Amino acid sequence: MVQSLLENSGYSIKRPKVAISACLLGEEVRYDGDHKKNEFLVQHLEPHVDWVPICPEVEMGMGIPREPIEIRQKDDGVRLVGRNSEKDWSATSLEKSEELCNLLKKERISGAIFKSKSPSCGLKQVPRFGEDGVELSSGAGLFSQYFRNTFPYLPIIQEDEVEADDLRQHWLMRVFAVHRLRLLLASPWTLEDFKAFHQREAFLLLAHNRHAAAHLEEIFVKIPATKRPEFAGTYVLGFLKIISKPPARRRIAEALRRLSACLSMTAEDELSDLELSISRFQRREIPISRPLQLISDIADKGRIESILSQSFLNPFPKDLLKTSNSPL
Repeated sequence: MVQSLLENSGYSIKRPKVAISACLLGEEVRYDGDHKKNEFLVQHLEPHVDWVPICPEVEMGMGIPREPIEIRQKDDGVRLVGRNSEKDWSATSLEKSEELCNLLKKERISGAIFKSKSPSCGLKQVPRFGEDGVELSSGAGLFSQYFRNTFPYLPIIQEDEVEADDLRQHWLMRVFAVHRLRLLLASPWTLEDFKAFHQREAFLLLAHNRHAAAHLEEIFVKIPATKRPEFAGTYVLGFLKIISKPPARRRIAEALRRLSACLSMTAEDELSDLELSISRFQRREIPISRPLQLISDIADKGRIESILSQSFLNPFPKDLLKTSNSPL
């Protein structure tokens, strides 16, 4: 994952590329010849990303329509087999998973959305059956497991999780953060480029983990920029690790208060309204968009560029931020 980001010469697209199960876009590639078009993804997210549709089972040569497949727990491990024919697709699945992931590396994707419960694409709760057909456990689909091992810090989500505000918005934040990293690394960079990037991401990192953010900043001193691969690799990995877990609400509130402290020249009544808004957000009474908008308005009025440039204020396109009590 980190290496694929570092090998990013020429990346200049304006929108992040996102791998997606093709059936979610309305392509009739499911085993029954149908689709699972997701209207939210098509109507709301499509204007902001470039899709890279995939269907592992079609790539495996299974045809449309086709026999349903399922994951079986056998003595020699987990196998992907035809539900009725018992045909073993495991080796083909592994081969095509590798091919697809190599393709997605070349596409320079910034995230992925996969079909839930699919024995190929599901991220979790995909049934695993015994020889007698009884469900023994559940886990990830075979392709999604290979994908996650290949891209361990790439943001990935199932389409049923998109309905949950907090999961969707954290995934969106990560997708657009990876995209910004790709843009940074697309051309020959300098230490000053990385410092400027880090400064713009400072409060986003702070909202996730203050101590890890401070540790990340130390590499500007510890690793000379002359050691380009080591410096960039260490920074990118540290950055991706910090944003990989959803931030706690108290940490977000702390970042909001630190950001408001940069508005010291602001009128007292505006700062009072801002503190009230942050407190209400911390109590889950209002979404984060409210205090963020107040900070943006105050900074815009005072033309405080150091605040206006913070990705924390606009981690992804605003029209994707539904009204909710989600932290991000």
